[in-house]
Amino acid sequence: MSEQRNIEIGEKLRAARLEKGFTLDDIQQSTKIQKRYLNAIENGDFDQLPGDFYVRAFTKQFAQAVGIDADELLVNAPKEVIEPTTDLSNSRTDLDNVTRTGMDMEPTKADKIQSFVPKIIIGVLVVVVLLVIWVIANSLSTKSNSQQNADNSSVSVSSSKVNKADKVADSSSKASSEKKPTKKAKSEDKAKDLKISDGQVTGNETSFNVTGADAVSKDHTMVISSKNRTWVTVRVNGSSVVNQMIQAGDSKEVSLPANTTAVKVTSGFATGTSIQLDKQDVNIPDSSSLTRNYDFNFAAGSDAKDDN
Repeated sequence: MSEQRNIEIGEKLRAARLEKGFTLDDIQQSTKIQKRYLNAIENGDFDQLPGDFYVRAFTKQFAQAVGIDADELLVNAPKEVIEPTTDLSNSRTDLDNVTRTGMDMEPTKADKIQSFVPKIIIGVLVVVVLLVIWVIANSLSTKSNSQQNADNSSVSVSSSKVNKADKVADSSSKASSEKKPTKKAKSEDKAKDLKISDGQVTGNETSFNVTGADAVSKDHTMVISSKNRTWVTVRVNGSSVVNQMIQAGDSKEVSLPANTTAVKVTSGFATGTSIQLDKQDVNIPDSSSLTRNYDFNFAAGSDAKDDN
């Protein structure tokens, strides 16, 4: 094929490509022919192609891509182009799965980069997986150590609390054992000091005189018990301090402060009601009244009225 004929073919292909609005990159994408060969064809520089076989094959593919009849385009081509001899001794298959003969076996820069991409991706994935495994293992190890430290701390705190509780309990026990004789002695002394007269009955009222050196100056404890379910009220120096129901078999303890001079106890079901004052049983006379009032008059020394 003469040089002039080559230039005419290239110009026709370029004109058809531009008319279609295609770029060389578009033609390369559709034909899988490298752009440098397409550019050589358009310039009529067919010597840049790898051989006569590729001159016809590439030119025909180019023509089909831009809508030109390839046979008509190559009608005046020399016989070696129309019926080229094919030498496959140096053939190879490129990465685009196209077999090329007589071409330079040296891979292009793009081929080299493309061949390395899968390896790079695999290497990055391996590194990422190893990093994730390391992070998870490190996290589990840290969590395990924290849990172990927390358990040890909990055991230490619990042991400390137990020891402290034992010490407190021992101290409380000792203190109680030391204080009990004192309280008991005080109660016994207080009971000895108090004198409670026999009750004087007037209707549903029963009066008692409480005398002693400390009858007024010290506090006292009154315990009201009942064998039956009864309503009980207690007034100390005119002020109500108890107003509640006592169940059968239960008792109510009332603290009487120092300077108490009058206590009035009312029982709604007097039968079975008993009273203690500083652990002394109060002698309650029998009475047929269902509801009874018990009046206690406190006086220091022998100032209380003695009705006996």
